[in-house]
Amino acid sequence: MSKKFWVVFILALVVRLWGITNPLLDEHSWRQTASAMVARNYMESLNLFTPSVDFEYPYPNAFGLYEFAVGVIAKITGFSDLLGRMVSLLVFLSGFIFFYKLVKHVWDEDSALWASIFYAILPVSVIYSRAFQTDGSMVSMTIIFLYHFVYWVNNKKSGYYILAVLFAGIAFMLKIPAIFILLPALWYWCVKDGLWVILRDTRLYILLLLSLALPVFYHYYVPIATDGKILNAFTEQDKWGSINTWLNPRFWIKTFSPFGNLFEYQYMHAGYILLILGLFKKSERSTQYLAHIWFLSTCILFIAMAEGMHHEYYYLPMMPAACVLIGRFVTGVLAKSEEREWKAGKTAMIWGKGLVWFLVVYTCIFSTVRLYDRLKLSNYRYLVLARIASDNTVPGDKIVAVTKSEPEILYYSNRKGIHIRSLTEALWFIQTLKDENKGKYKIVVISDYEVKTQSPELYRYLTSHGIIAESAEGIVAKL
Repeated sequence: MSKKFWVVFILALVVRLWGITNPLLDEHSWRQTASAMVARNYMESLNLFTPSVDFEYPYPNAFGLYEFAVGVIAKITGFSDLLGRMVSLLVFLSGFIFFYKLVKHVWDEDSALWASIFYAILPVSVIYSRAFQTDGSMVSMTIIFLYHFVYWVNNKKSGYYILAVLFAGIAFMLKIPAIFILLPALWYWCVKDGLWVILRDTRLYILLLLSLALPVFYHYYVPIATDGKILNAFTEQDKWGSINTWLNPRFWIKTFSPFGNLFEYQYMHAGYILLILGLFKKSERSTQYLAHIWFLSTCILFIAMAEGMHHEYYYLPMMPAACVLIGRFVTGVLAKSEEREWKAGKTAMIWGKGLVWFLVVYTCIFSTVRLYDRLKLSNYRYLVLARIASDNTVPGDKIVAVTKSEPEILYYSNRKGIHIRSLTEALWFIQTLKDENKGKYKIVVISDYEVKTQSPELYRYLTSHGIIAESAEGIVAKL
């Protein structure tokens, strides 16, 4: 690998070290603390098939191998927020190296460098590749799988095949939607050897069987082990698309148009323009359309799970393929150094290169601005309240957390309990179940609400039982 790549690698690392020691109260704190809670419980049980949280959470399929791996490591090193972030970061850096090597192998070094630059700096890539959650690691494993699979297709060395099967299985265990990566992989094989050849090749079926067997069993079994329902992470959340969704223009505008999530949140305006232009760039060899098929496979995933595309990290699988397309286009424009290669002449060459450089610089600057905004500890109040709750209870006590988010207070107080989303529900729970739960729940912690004005009756109840702390962050009271 070239010295230029290692410069980009260091850039990717440094950007991701920004705020890495912070508590899990930045972007998507609810998802990170839920993963951390599961990982902490795994540290105690070391049973992959029984992920558990400290409150009633209806989607056990959301957790698995990533949290288990952190829990196993924590058994040796001790548990911390930083440990989970570092696991994500190390997995990303491994995937980042294979990303560069894959692009260089299929296309060329300049494309690999530019693709790596964009993959290094785009905010969504940065945020979730060092977050305490599984999505970034899943994407990295799909990259490592695709690298080994492409190399195996090209030279048929069994070592690459074995590693491809292994990393496919790991990717699917991390999150089952990673199965989308099979489409570009099998397409590449078809282009190289032909469809009828691979259909008669037993290695195709061995790959599918070995890589999918454990993940499918795990995602079938785990909901039962946690008293849930089979595949409830999909059925109860209504993730799947439908005719009504697909015929609704709002879905397409939100998902793919310049007015949707991809335009700014994923690609910082300019990157989106480069991505669209990259889609129309011709390739020299049929195998180089791998990036298009890779990109298409993620689009199919988004369309299939149309109702469930609520969170921006669901769009992460598109990021590597999009960066390849961006890198290919940028390389194509900047590599045309001689006027004769530009049919419109020298003026067009100057303007073309100038525009591309402007888009590249804009993406870098706006990515920095966006990262500064996204990495702020916007939910630090939860940590303040959690510490008060911990100081006023003992291990084994249960608490009631009332917030608009989910597990942050329960996680940082290290207490089990119940999470409630509204003051009305909180008042009902406390009043109607107080006899049944007498002594079971010791305190209630409320944040994100103006209790005095929004629920005077609840505030009177808390005052009568004894308010432990009341501040701008929220209220902690006895039950």
